[in-house]
Amino acid sequence: MARVDKPDGYTIAAATAGLLRFPHVQKVDWSPTRDFTWIAGLGGYTFVLAVKSSSPFHTVEDLVKYAKANPGKLSIGTAGAGTTMHLLSEAFGAMAGADITHIGFKSSSEAATNLIGGHTVAALDAVGSMLPFVESGDVRLLMSFDAQKADWMPNVPTAKSLGYDLVYPAPYGVVGPKGMSPEVVAKLNAAFKAAIDSPEYAKLLTLLRQTYWYKGPAEYDAWAREFYVSERSLVERAKLGRP
Repeated sequence: MARVDKPDGYTIAAATAGLLRFPHVQKVDWSPTRDFTWIAGLGGYTFVLAVKSSSPFHTVEDLVKYAKANPGKLSIGTAGAGTTMHLLSEAFGAMAGADITHIGFKSSSEAATNLIGGHTVAALDAVGSMLPFVESGDVRLLMSFDAQKADWMPNVPTAKSLGYDLVYPAPYGVVGPKGMSPEVVAKLNAAFKAAIDSPEYAKLLTLLRQTYWYKGPAEYDAWAREFYVSERSLVERAKLGRP
């Protein structure tokens, strides 16, 4: 889209944190800060670290002690290599001083299935993907990566509260090709703003356990530039940066 499509507003794309991470992980022929028009920030994911409910690990401390006593035995499943969940897993292991083994699956459901089946020790994913298994009693949440503890899961501590400098809300939104006219951007932003302020969208966020996160064009662009820099440090902490 950034290289081919016209900046007329008729072609736009979803933007997740990966858009601001890929250039730090692999060589790409586009720049997230130069080749896109940042239109609107819409919402954010909550990521959690989870274990099987029958697991002997009831706290993150339990998990870290096991990992240190059994190097390489703490396997953490995610929805794939290079994802936000993968980076958080590696960064968590590095901060905890624990040797973990990342297992990248093809999807969140596959990661959850392997966790419940006992093929991995833990899993790290968006809470919306894990929630059905928590509600069924198959999975236990140990930690979230939000800035603050969520009201609807008061017994789940944040990584920050446990001493890990990992706050990762993972916002998402929409972008277009560079060079879009301010009038077109404003019209699209207003339409998305009206949609995310609707009761239907509020219900959807609650259902998926995602957060409301609105940003206008200028604010969204400024956020992207700052996040692009911070993503480099996360990639480096996870030891996944390209040479």
